[in-house]
Amino acid sequence: MSNMQNWRAVSASVIGPAHIENGLQNQDSVETRINEKVVIAAVSDGVGSAKHSDIGSKNACNVVIESVELWVSSQSSEVNDLLRLIQTLWLLRTRPYDINDCAATLMFVVVLSSGMGREETSRF
Repeated sequence: MSNMQNWRAVSASVIGPAHIENGLQNQDSVETRINEKVVIAAVSDGVGSAKHSDIGSKNACNVVIESVELWVSSQSSEVNDLLRLIQTLWLLRTRPYDINDCAATLMFVVVLSSGMGREETSRF
């Protein structure tokens, strides 16, 4: 796993017909980052009932990339540090909108060049 340059990422998001018909933005977002230290992929699905879920999902993916890079450079091994950072940055980036109007789901994966990793479940 030390050769992160061999990793590649491909993504796509298709706006649904109801969104097209109603003139709504795509509420899904995806971001990836590959460098010599880490592979990061984040996927977020905006909650359709939230009027700014497109903003929430885009911010979710963006802050995962930013947070993981900060977390890796800090050399923290505490996954909870990463989760708290993601939550805090999402809250800050989502303002001035009400956070309930920006509701989105988030899934992400991080692969470290060291090959180290573990699965964590945490509550925000």
